[in-house]
Amino acid sequence: MRHSFKYVLIVFCLLWQGIFAQNRSINWTADGSGYYSFKEGSILRNDPKTDMQTVVVTKEQLTVPGSSAALKVQSFDYSPDRNKILV
Repeated sequence: MRHSFKYVLIVFCLLWQGIFAQNRSINWTADGSGYYSFKEGSILRNDPKTDMQTVVVTKEQLTVPGSSAALKVQSFDYSPDRNKILV
């Protein structure tokens, strides 16, 4: 009985870690030289070599007209021509 509890606990921890890792996946740039993150309502491009962050989409751009709050972005993807972002 005691060993079965350990196995159940191990399986639960592995499943939880898998779910958490999927929600926190890194969204790399197309050329692989950086990655995107979300901070204070904006989408940022991060350069791991220099630790520099560049704002790609501002909080104001993510605010729907007539609303006071920006959209809460969980993921996004660029259009093929990289002129638009699907949030």
